[in-house]
Amino acid sequence: MARFVIDTSAYSRFVAGDGAVKKWFSATNELVIPLVTIAELKAGFVNGSRTAENMDALNRFLVAPNVEVLSANYETTDMYADIFVELRQAGKALSMNDIWIAALCRQNDLPLLTADNDFKHVSGLELL
Repeated sequence: MARFVIDTSAYSRFVAGDGAVKKWFSATNELVIPLVTIAELKAGFVNGSRTAENMDALNRFLVAPNVEVLSANYETTDMYADIFVELRQAGKALSMNDIWIAALCRQNDLPLLTADNDFKHVSGLELL
């Protein structure tokens, strides 16, 4: 059993049936989804043509016994600030939402399942 964070790209690929990602979404694994990821997904759903269908699927996913929603707290802000400065000094860019996701991974010592290559610039972040 593995415990890891999923981002928007991982969830989207899972829903699309991507076999490389789908294997991670096993009931034996603990899937941690940041609140910011849920917000990104909902924003995309509202902007799309299948809002209700996508919201229903997300809501069913979120109540699964092996899914945990993870929110930021005061300690997360320290991690966010550190990552922001590290990336800026390295001349690398990452969206604000992705910095929050990376900060939550770092704070909770969890790997990240993502299809987004931008996270590779975050030091100490294990990517699946």
